[in-house]
Amino acid sequence: MALIGSSYHAAITALYAFESPANVSRLLLVCPITSRRPGEWVQETPAAEDLVYPPGIPRLAEMRREGLDQGDPVAFCRAWFNYYLLPAQMGDLGAAARFLLADICGFPNEWPQRTMPLYFNHIIPSMGDWDYRARLAEMDLPFLVIQGTDDLVPVDASREWAAAAGNGRFLPIEGAGHHPYLERPAEFFAAVRTFLDGKWPLEAEKIAL
Repeated sequence: MALIGSSYHAAITALYAFESPANVSRLLLVCPITSRRPGEWVQETPAAEDLVYPPGIPRLAEMRREGLDQGDPVAFCRAWFNYYLLPAQMGDLGAAARFLLADICGFPNEWPQRTMPLYFNHIIPSMGDWDYRARLAEMDLPFLVIQGTDDLVPVDASREWAAAAGNGRFLPIEGAGHHPYLERPAEFFAAVRTFLDGKWPLEAEKIAL
């Protein structure tokens, strides 16, 4: 089977390919987290409380004062995405209307009050000093990394995923952020179809170490 993983889940997808290579025909990562503990790319991460209730965003502060973060967590979730997360993540905010907030915020595990503390207080610390480069070098299946050039994750970090792989290539999508499938769907899905059909997209680069 061909596997696709995005963001943090890209690392989980890659780990499956490392552990069960006979089950994987090709691997596609979209805007992945870094292939190793960030090092020179590390950014100061706000406390989980500030990620749930980011300062300087009046609507979220108002909803918290009114108790809506607890009383109507679905509405708070949608506001959190609209006023905070999507503007931070997307290079083309006009594409935010394609983000299915009604579907996402209908699941309690996606509410920011739950996801942010879990991710930054538990999941990332549990990963330790991760570094997947040695395992990538042992992997010979076709491996493509796609990333928007305006993503919060540095482009060089995604290039490193492809450079470390035995048979990896990197495809940047200009002007997109963390959701190129929403921001540049024509380019994104054309490249994905080509890759899943067994060929490299023309724009995909072989990255030298």
